[in-house]
Amino acid sequence: MATIPLLDLGAEPFERGVIHGRRLAAEVRAVIETYLARFALNGLSADEARRRGAAAATMIGRRTPDYGREMEGIAQGAGLPLADIGLLNARYEISYGVFGSEIRTAAGSADGCTAFALMPEHTKSGEVTIGQNWDWLEGLRGNLAVLRVRPERRPAFLVVTQAGIAGGMMGLNQAGIGLAVNGLTTAEDGKHPSDRPFHVRVRQILESRSYEEALNQVIGEDRTCSSHFLIAHAEEEAMGIEAAPRRAHYLHPTDGIYTHANHFEVGPDDGMGMERLGANTLYRPRRLERHLRRANRPHDLATIRAGLTDHFSAPRAICRHADPEDVPARRLITVASVVLQLKSRTMHVSDGPPCDNAYQSFTLN
Repeated sequence: MATIPLLDLGAEPFERGVIHGRRLAAEVRAVIETYLARFALNGLSADEARRRGAAAATMIGRRTPDYGREMEGIAQGAGLPLADIGLLNARYEISYGVFGSEIRTAAGSADGCTAFALMPEHTKSGEVTIGQNWDWLEGLRGNLAVLRVRPERRPAFLVVTQAGIAGGMMGLNQAGIGLAVNGLTTAEDGKHPSDRPFHVRVRQILESRSYEEALNQVIGEDRTCSSHFLIAHAEEEAMGIEAAPRRAHYLHPTDGIYTHANHFEVGPDDGMGMERLGANTLYRPRRLERHLRRANRPHDLATIRAGLTDHFSAPRAICRHADPEDVPARRLITVASVVLQLKSRTMHVSDGPPCDNAYQSFTLN
């Protein structure tokens, strides 16, 4: 079984980055090559991607200096130009054009994540539990890490990240906040540039001291691209935010259970949603919700895993496997399955589809 590395990182941003880059140098290069190959399918050259990465690094450093310094450290530690690290940390925003062209022509394959939240009455441990299958490019498998970060004046946090990305994706913090995310698309994406890229917002959510502060990181300022943020708290709170660039819609658990995938449940219907690329987003959350509601006992990791290993309509299922008919740079799999227990500050992560790969457990304390 492959082991996801754990990096313990301290308070100084540049030093954090150097450790990250040095420990994961080969993985950082692999992630860069994976994205460059994906961009190339839609005509974005490596030179242009790096130009955008350099511009993003400058913008991030100006707006969020600590994040910028951490990126500089990653670049130094990995022996790479800052532009390469910039394109990773702004990869979501750089990708919007790729998704836009594919959605307009209904070509390609869609990012597919299936997220959930369970309130305490539905869990054996009696704690808020959230998580997701994160489905994305096959080339990213084996190039993830878990960061355990202890900032100087902010709550410590655990986060799953792609090598080279400081901000990460799914995670939890010492203040009891947990985060899962799903990609969304609208016709507005990319039209209103923001100097707070997606991964910077993730970092700021996980550094938040309170639930309100975490929510404000999403809704307090416009966004470049659309996303769904599932933000929960150990003290029995969970909310889904369907965030388009200039609009947001708010969803809550029904009878203590919540699921979401890659289409807007209540947001804009502008003909540019992710369902044009993959109708699987329409059935994945419903199947997971039915599984979670049918249980005749509170859920533990095993029963949650049973729902996340559903293969209905494979390979485009909750548990995603590569479709050999897709070109290699476009093949999607469940890169990681993540379950977050917020009271115990515990994260469980599989390296690849959870049907074939056991969860590794990481604790914040």
